[in-house]
Amino acid sequence: MHRFLLLSLVVSASAAAQSPLDRARSLYAAGDVPGALAVLVDEPPADAEGTRLAARIALDLGRPLDAARWLADADSADATAQLLLGRSYEALGDRQRAEAAYARSVRADSSAAALPSLAALVLQRSPREAVPLYRRLASRDSLNPAHLGALGRALAGADSAAAALPVLRRAFALYSRDEATALALARALEGDSTLTAHLEAALAALPRSTELW
Repeated sequence: MHRFLLLSLVVSASAAAQSPLDRARSLYAAGDVPGALAVLVDEPPADAEGTRLAARIALDLGRPLDAARWLADADSADATAQLLLGRSYEALGDRQRAEAAYARSVRADSSAAALPSLAALVLQRSPREAVPLYRRLASRDSLNPAHLGALGRALAGADSAAAALPVLRRAFALYSRDEATALALARALEGDSTLTAHLEAALAALPRSTELW
């Protein structure tokens, strides 16, 4: 009995000695996400690491507004903080601010995880501006059908059908179940004058059988 009480006191003392950030990190790692957030709400973090953790936990709990508030004054050169801020704004439906935050994240770290999110938002607004972003993504992973398909759609949207067609074909060959890529490829084939010319020549060469004509 005495040993149990002593052990409990030691554990309690150890927990009390932890900083709020350490307690929150331990709870988060153990899967107690609400408990971790409660610690950080009671004792708001004063450093960048704690702020990022609080924002990540808030996003996990579906509270993007809280995450955005925590990150409102985040360093623009902090790629991770700006990525989380972008996700917060995107979850709130503020695409303009989300795009700006993702762009800051990419500027701070060219290999940042924000690049796909930035490219996706830019593609919705301006396919032409999205082309160089998706070229960067495709250059990193030339076998990624999602990036290739999006690059093809961006090229097609930027009126570069000739450049879009081989990219879309490659994306479709890698993964034929992507509906957006399949539709874009079908549209590109419809507008391909070279393909149309070949098709017309093939039809003209067919014998004019009474069964066909």
